[in-house]
Amino acid sequence: ETQYVYNMHVNAHGKVDKITKVWHSAWAAAQVGWTPPTSIPIDAEQLFHACESGKGWHECMHYCTHDAVFTAQAEPLKDIKTMHGYAEWMKGIAVVAMPGSRYELNAQSFDPKTSTATFFGTFRGTHTGHLHGFPAPTHKSMETQYVYNMH
Repeated sequence: ETQYVYNMHVNAHGKVDKITKVWHSAWAAAQVGWTPPTSIPIDAEQLFHACESGKGWHECMHYCTHDAVFTAQAEPLKDIKTMHGYAEWMKGIAVVAMPGSRYELNAQSFDPKTSTATFFGTFRGTHTGHLHGFPAPTHKSMETQYVYNMH
């Protein structure tokens, strides 16, 4: 037995124009002996959560190589070249500049052919803390979406 939910959007004419099925397909497939979809490597998922919650390099180092490279196409991150540097930068943002910030994991996937894990998230926070190198607290809130590709 498996359970699922349909989330349907109905347009102004009363017709369904979008449908999403929410279903634990990996569990259902395993019950009948099918090969479940490839799952996200646990280290990649743990790295995502440790980084986004501001745990810093002390926690992130358990889930990646000591010399893991970091790249971003974002001005504030242009000089950060290592995962160590990025984990500490995120710690400053999540814990100091925006204490109480939160994130949401919107979607994730893994491609075994390229050994690439992808995470799509939303980060929310209010700038209330003093962080060296940043402007004084503005008390303004922000929400931003982003994607990580981890190899």
